[in-house]
Amino acid sequence: MTEDEKNDLLLELKGDVKHLLEEWKNVSNGRGFPRCAERGERIKTLEGNYRWLRNTFFGGATISGLLSIGVAVFAYVTKS
Repeated sequence: MTEDEKNDLLLELKGDVKHLLEEWKNVSNGRGFPRCAERGERIKTLEGNYRWLRNTFFGGATISGLLSIGVAVFAYVTKS
């Protein structure tokens, strides 16, 4: 490899590194990779929906259980 080829390669590498650093700054400032940010928001939404569904399901199951017991007690009392 001649000195001119080495210099050209070095300049090319410096340009690539400069571009890489600029892109990294964009990412670290929250402006890069919009698809990742969008997916992060989706994950947060799904977590919130899961919590709501879980709480609703267990709350509904508890209320259903209490109502079933109440109906059974009422039926027993009215038969007596």
